[in-house]
Amino acid sequence: MNGDIDSLPVEWFYEHSSQDLMYHEHKKKLVRDKFRKLKQKLREKKHVIVGHNLFTDLGFLYTTFIGPLPPTVSGFQQAIHKILPCIMDTKYIASEGQDSMSSQPKLKDLLRKYKKLEIPKVYLHEEHTTYNGVEKEHEAGYDSWMTAELFVKLSSKLYNEADFRK
Repeated sequence: MNGDIDSLPVEWFYEHSSQDLMYHEHKKKLVRDKFRKLKQKLREKKHVIVGHNLFTDLGFLYTTFIGPLPPTVSGFQQAIHKILPCIMDTKYIASEGQDSMSSQPKLKDLLRKYKKLEIPKVYLHEEHTTYNGVEKEHEAGYDSWMTAELFVKLSSKLYNEADFRK
């Protein structure tokens, strides 16, 4: 299928209670129309992808849903930015103004450093208690939460330090 929803069997997406052929053709048309509208909305939406050290993840997503990787890094960069024009990497953002050859700490270590910033405050919703006060590094949900919190803190820090604000 290679990420193309057009190749999905439309029969998966409607109730099969009727034996009437006209009913099935009508339902197939409705599903195809909904897929067409969905694809159009997805094409028009300006997606922002936020991750931490996500170059390898982007390569994996590309090969899984698009096809073989381009033969060069610059070719991959061009191809991925056609699909996802706005990619934010918290590891790269955290290195702003530092020697590009210096190694950056892990996600957990970067977040620990930026948690000290008082503003903005970032809270986990009260109904989502799984990660309150518990570190579960390398669990997908926890790593996503840490990445989101780090992104918010870094964005605020860079905004407050920006030349246009001075």
